[in-house]
Amino acid sequence: MLSKPGLRIFLFLLAFTLEVRIAKAAFEEPRGCLLSKAENCAVKTGDEKFTLKFPNGEIVLDQSTAVILSEKKLVLVNGTVWVRAHGPVTVSTEFGDAKSSGEFWVSRSTARMNVSAVSETVELTPRGASEALSVDPGLENYVSGVQKDGTAETGLPIAIPFSEHVTRWARLFTGKKADFEDQVDRFHATWV
Repeated sequence: MLSKPGLRIFLFLLAFTLEVRIAKAAFEEPRGCLLSKAENCAVKTGDEKFTLKFPNGEIVLDQSTAVILSEKKLVLVNGTVWVRAHGPVTVSTEFGDAKSSGEFWVSRSTARMNVSAVSETVELTPRGASEALSVDPGLENYVSGVQKDGTAETGLPIAIPFSEHVTRWARLFTGKKADFEDQVDRFHATWV
C-alpha cells in the first residue's frame, strides 16, 4: 500500500500525464511559433490528427507527422497531410514539390513522396526536373530517390486505391458521418 506522500506523488504524476496527453495534439518548435506565425515553424503531431488553418484553406496532419512551415510552403518531413486549399499551396520534400489550389494528399516515407489529387490537378515537380508532371483528380503518382543525373525518379499516374484512400480519409475527416458519406459518394465515380 502507498503512503500518503507516495499516493499524492502518484496522483500528481497521473494527472500531469493525462493533462499533457489531452492538451497537446501537436508540438511546435520554437514554442508558440504557430500563434506568432514565425518563419520556419516545426510541428509534429502525436497520437492525434492536427489541423492547421491558413488564409488559403487548411492542412490536416495525420498522426506522427512532422512538417516545417514557412511563409510560402510546407516541408513534409514525414507522415501524411491532407490539403484543402482555395489558392496555391506547395508541399515539399527532398524528392520534389506538389502544388495545387484544390484538395490533395501527400504522404512521405523514407523512400518516396506519394501525391493523390482529389479535386484539381496537382503539379508534381521532381527534384532536379525543369518541368512539372500533372496528376489529375482521381489519380496518384510518386517521386523518389534522386538519380545520378540529379533528377528524382518518378512513377506513372495510377488510380487512387479507393478502399485505402477512404480509410485514411475517414481517419482525418473532421465533419459529420453523413457529410463524409456524401463526399465519398460524390468522388466514387472519379476514383473507380
